[in-house]
Amino acid sequence: MKKICTVLAIAVLALALASGSASAATLKAGDAIPESLKFKTLDGGEVTVKSVIKDKPSVLVFFNTSCRNCLNEIKWLMRKYKDRNNVLISIDLAGAPAVQRYQKQYMKDYMDIPIYLDQEFAVPISFGLSVTPSSVLVGKDGVVTHVFSGYDKSSEEAIAELYK
Repeated sequence: MKKICTVLAIAVLALALASGSASAATLKAGDAIPESLKFKTLDGGEVTVKSVIKDKPSVLVFFNTSCRNCLNEIKWLMRKYKDRNNVLISIDLAGAPAVQRYQKQYMKDYMDIPIYLDQEFAVPISFGLSVTPSSVLVGKDGVVTHVFSGYDKSSEEAIAELYK
């Protein structure tokens, strides 16, 4: 299953690079979130990352509905920090219906946490990410504090520090 997620993420990355949707410079810790970073709502609208984080410390979690590690990371984050500004972004190619089914089946205790779509993988690519789950931690000032590719136990410590 992990191989399938990795192959899918690499295919999406290659497609996005070929289509020119990747940004010229990779965002990293210390960089401000640009106004140009956008993703879709499940109902088809479009929002900027900045408008979603709303000047609050935030964890952007990039996940795929077929990724078991993604679900484990999301559930850990929600159990521990449900009332914080957690931003879940699905890079699922199946689109909104698949994500909504996933939310109802696996996240019924967290239905009030909005999930956004980035089927083109444009936002994770802007951070140099190519696998799921991946996380980007953003301070209340809109500046990136950490970028985690894949699930990394050290992200738990960084998230605790972000939400102090």
